[in-house]
Amino acid sequence: MTRVISSSGTIFYKFLFGPLWILIIGGITLLAFFPQIWSAGGLATPLPRVLLLIALVVSLAFYLWLFAHLKRVELMSGVLRISNYSSTIEVPLSNVDLVSGSILLNPELIWIRFRDPTEFGEKIVFMGRCRLFGGYSNHPIVRELKQEIAAHQ
Repeated sequence: MTRVISSSGTIFYKFLFGPLWILIIGGITLLAFFPQIWSAGGLATPLPRVLLLIALVVSLAFYLWLFAHLKRVELMSGVLRISNYSSTIEVPLSNVDLVSGSILLNPELIWIRFRDPTEFGEKIVFMGRCRLFGGYSNHPIVRELKQEIAAHQ
């Protein structure tokens, strides 16, 4: 039996959230650099421009670090099916070295590190399904994956 363990919101965060956010912050930054478009007086100091430019760079780095590499993950009997939406691989649970998850981060991210590198590298990241009041604990799928891995060693 195959079960999807990654969030259905993965596709939104991977392909839509980052570009939309960058367009919004980028557009606001662009308006700050060309104040004659929206204001007759212009900006009195360059500080707002600098702050918006910093926000654009930081938000781009944040997006690339957290969401650009998200994968869709399915759990089958003894195998993980991993997809980046253009290709899919299957990795036996015996090749999984470590499973860990984020704490106090929303959406919750789960990392899987492999013993032997796969086509997607030595580790992958995926979003766990949304849960309310996750707070200070790892996503339940982390514990479940650890149990499945132990059973297939």
